[in-house]
Amino acid sequence: MKKRPLNAVKVISLFLVFLFVFILAGLIIVKNYSDYEKSISGTVTGNDEASVSLIVETADPTPTPTPAPVSGSSSGSSGSGSGSGGGGGGKKVPQFEVDQVLIKVVSKVGETFKKSLTITNPTSETLKIKLLTNLEGIVYLSESEIELGPNQDKTIFLTFVATEDLIPDVYTGKITLESQYSRKEIPVIFEVRSKKSLFDVSLNIPAEYKSLNAGDNVFFQVTLLNLGEIGKVDVELEYTIKDFEGNIIRTLVETVAVETQASFSKVIPLPENIASGDYVVGVRAKYGLSVGIASDVFNIIDRGSISLSPRGQTFIVFGIILIILILLFIIYQLRRSKLKNITANQKKELSQLNKKIASKKIDSSDAEIEIRKLKNQESALEEAYHRDYISKKTYQEGKLRIGYLMGRLKKRL
Repeated sequence: MKKRPLNAVKVISLFLVFLFVFILAGLIIVKNYSDYEKSISGTVTGNDEASVSLIVETADPTPTPTPAPVSGSSSGSSGSGSGSGGGGGGKKVPQFEVDQVLIKVVSKVGETFKKSLTITNPTSETLKIKLLTNLEGIVYLSESEIELGPNQDKTIFLTFVATEDLIPDVYTGKITLESQYSRKEIPVIFEVRSKKSLFDVSLNIPAEYKSLNAGDNVFFQVTLLNLGEIGKVDVELEYTIKDFEGNIIRTLVETVAVETQASFSKVIPLPENIASGDYVVGVRAKYGLSVGIASDVFNIIDRGSISLSPRGQTFIVFGIILIILILLFIIYQLRRSKLKNITANQKKELSQLNKKIASKKIDSSDAEIEIRKLKNQESALEEAYHRDYISKKTYQEGKLRIGYLMGRLKKRL
């Protein structure tokens, strides 16, 4: 018995079933992965065994003010930016530029570090710019107010001082620059380690987890390297999430046994009411009097903006690819069905055309149109024959019918 080809309704129904199953499976996978991500707090890998014991501090913070609007992730990141400001009547507001978008300094207790900051006035007006910092007693500005004429620039210096009594930690703050027209804030990270560090520690947030929504999980990787050759010891790790006002958002403490090296994947949930802006994840690796420090920056997206998590983006990409493949499959099946039924369809269409010709209802312009249609039918007939959908005899009979009608139509031209 000859198999009946799939018709359009069946193919489209099959497509809708596939699409529904795919979306349902994707939602289940994303949900399960999200639940799993919330349930884990760390995975230890490396050449040495490492034991982990967790103490989670869950004090709910109050909503934090929006931190510095400028983002960056590398030490002393350079670039030019404009201060924020507004004006009426469509007049352009004079704005200054700075050569840093983020200032990150790494130091040890007892050390002093100097960092330059160049401010440029690309406008045609004189700008009076005030400078201040919320890291009093740690960061000192060489000048608190400068005046820049048109197209002038000036370099000031920031002195970072880690006094002997400063506790090793990640200190966050900002440098604020304000002119009579605009204002700009530069985030500052000051990592202060102990004089002698027995462990080298690094912390990295993968690029796909740099931008998050309130309530998401911060995912980051930590690596500990034993520099003191002291054998297997328990190291206390304290993780903190801070804004650039110095407020602590979250704290997590754990103890890890390390002999030579250990690597971690960590997840810390963010509060639902956390404000948009830039934040820092820092880690303190403490063993005795030795304290190692590392940090990285991430951003909370404005609640009004639309953003997808990396998992959501991946899901959409795969969904689009699957839909395209299914649409191609539908087109193929419809074409295949049409070619398999070409004999019956053509007989019906050619019979109707023959009656129109016989009734002399076709003029020269109509004849040209019908000839083009017949040529397309002839091409489709050849394709069906080459794909073995029809026999040679059926193919030849069809060509004869098409040739006969084309001859009659050409007489009408």
